[in-house]
Amino acid sequence: MQLLRPFVGSLAIITILLSLTVLETVTGEKPLSCCTMVSTKKVTAPITGFRFQKKNLPCVAAVIFETTEGPFCSRWQEKWVQEIIRSIRQKQNLLRTTSASPKSVVPSARSSISNSTAAATQSLSSHATATSTIV
Repeated sequence: MQLLRPFVGSLAIITILLSLTVLETVTGEKPLSCCTMVSTKKVTAPITGFRFQKKNLPCVAAVIFETTEGPFCSRWQEKWVQEIIRSIRQKQNLLRTTSASPKSVVPSARSSISNSTAAATQSLSSHATATSTIV
């Protein structure tokens, strides 16, 4: 009987720890990082991006708009949601095509840029001279 006493004590501790773990899993609510409900209201805050969420209970199928005020869960079937997504994608495509194409400079603008650069360089060098004279 003496040999079983440490074993019984260890078994009791393991049982208590497992019970607490199971109890915490059942009753403890973890914050969800997904939408469990969606809104049919239009987003009023400025939108900075979006992502799609697939249905995986308790998460529901949704479009999550990232706004300056935080995430906003919307029904992907809503017409206004699809219009916003289309608009964002058009802007993204426009940015991709304009950044990929070579930039052209109008000759008169180029010469004025050169003149401005020269003037700024001269101003900086005279400022540096004045600063070094003061020091």
